Amino acid sequence: MCGDETVDLTKRFPHLVPSRERAIRLANDPVAAADFFHFSIMCIFDFLFGWDYEKKCSKKEGGILGHLRAYYGVPELTERANFHGHFLIWLMGGLNPMDLHQ
Repeated sequence: MCGDETVDLTKRFPHLVPSRERAIRLANDPVAAADFFHFSIMCIFDFLFGWDYEKKCSKKEGGILGHLRAYYGVPELTERANFHGHFLIWLMGGLNPMDLHQ
């Protein structure tokens, strides 16, 4: 990943560049920001939720919520140029939405 190599990630509270500088970097390379966002979301689902991208199913050991049956996500870019996502997560053994509605 390309980024700011001056940030010391071994510190508990690393010193980051000011928001103005981050905005300038984002404007100069928006593709890198989108790539980093994609990488971050994949890491969250891989390590936190236990999703196996190769097999397209939950890992044997699951994640912090148990085993995922499926998920759906929509990325969004705000007017202030902040990437974030909205996700729906279906868990194995959870209620069927139709049964829940009834």
